[in-house]
Amino acid sequence: MNRRVLFVDPGDEARARFVALASRNGYEAEGVRSADEAFQRLEQRPPYACVLADYDLGESTGIELFARVRAIRPGTSRVLLAGFGELDRAVRALHEGSLLRLLQKPLRDAEVLDALRGGMEQYEEIERERQVTEQLSFSRDSLLCLMDTLEQRLTDEIATLRGVHDLARSLESARSLDDVARAAAQAISHALGGRSTRVEFRHPRPGNQDVVTALCSRSSAPQHLQRLELAAGGPAIYVESAETLTARDQRVIGSLASSTSLAAHCQIHKLERDEAQHATVFALARLAERRDNETGQHLERVSNYCRMLALGLREDGAYAAEISDVFVSDLTRSAPLHDIGKVGIPDEILLKPGKLDPGEWEIMKRHTVIGGDTLRSIIESTSTPGFLRMGYDVALYHHERWDGGGYPYGLAGLAIPLGARILALADVYDALTTRRPYKEPWSHARAVELIQSERGKHFDPAIVDAFVERALEADRIRILCPDEELLDIRVA
Repeated sequence: MNRRVLFVDPGDEARARFVALASRNGYEAEGVRSADEAFQRLEQRPPYACVLADYDLGESTGIELFARVRAIRPGTSRVLLAGFGELDRAVRALHEGSLLRLLQKPLRDAEVLDALRGGMEQYEEIERERQVTEQLSFSRDSLLCLMDTLEQRLTDEIATLRGVHDLARSLESARSLDDVARAAAQAISHALGGRSTRVEFRHPRPGNQDVVTALCSRSSAPQHLQRLELAAGGPAIYVESAETLTARDQRVIGSLASSTSLAAHCQIHKLERDEAQHATVFALARLAERRDNETGQHLERVSNYCRMLALGLREDGAYAAEISDVFVSDLTRSAPLHDIGKVGIPDEILLKPGKLDPGEWEIMKRHTVIGGDTLRSIIESTSTPGFLRMGYDVALYHHERWDGGGYPYGLAGLAIPLGARILALADVYDALTTRRPYKEPWSHARAVELIQSERGKHFDPAIVDAFVERALEADRIRILCPDEELLDIRVA
């Protein structure tokens, strides 16, 4: 396993500290002071699994270095170290795919080691994908040779290829492991004359035993269950049939399973990339929250309230067609972004202890537009925005009111995106029931009473009904996720 890492930083002390830390933890660590030195080593020495670079490298930047690294060593993981003033450009680079991880200075040993572990995992994943690609290329060449020499099997081979092609088209539109498994089960069942088929994936990450299964079966009592497991890390295929699988059957399944395995790996890689993206954006949302003196578990509670409300609405039949599993997941993950625009509000307004005057209030209201613009710029710069589309809605519209009396645009009713309408109620309930520098917390009962009084005014009536029906669950979330002691945190 490649454990070679390179640290690029003009500071002698920072380099020495990193090399010592990495070496103690089993890495082959080296340090250089400039981008040119780093590039020379990358060209002349064996591949590094991970490169960590400071944003400010004097005559160059870490982002510029990573562009060069990506050109000659695309498999090498890239981790950028940035100060607060460099975060905007660093975050943009993160979502453009120029780097794996963003660490904010000053660094903590645990964060550095976690980034190294993530870098090693990404490097190994890219290597595995390269090997899979080579194996698939070899399999394709072998199949073409077989078709040239075995003309008597032409009809069968054409049918097999048609099945692979149809499966590939289905896999192109797959959005989850469930979709991949379902498409594979249907394709294999069709290729085997309608025999029932089950496809399973076991998640390859250590410690995660989740199994994704798609069953394509009409029989209530299977006569015979045969199991065919492909290469390690691939899908396990089960076929229900009274007949033993022939060599051709197994070859057909193998052809279909190769495409299935690659699609599954892509979905898993996308999931891991989304998780890294979510962790980074959540950290930025936490930074915005703490500038507003709202420390503690506010973001976690609001996310949980939003998930509760979305599932409740679907259960009640309200907006059921709109609230898919993806909608629930995206809303839960994007809820922490609702006040990210507060990073653009001056401290003298954001932290003012007393009431804001009209001019100050107009500036404060701009945090919705700032948040929306920030997330839109990220969405426009990446091909896989994922949950950030929902984040844009909640950041921009969560202060709109059902009756049209909100801001920034005075939208009313269904013109307000559903995710923002749900977030609006969750955010108000949390604000009412938690201690703030300017007020004591309200009781749960008093907060519920106010929310009921705003039905059809501030809040969507259907969302209020779903909340009231699950008020005890909201109270449990509040109790199980209390705020920690307030800390006096200022960002330089």
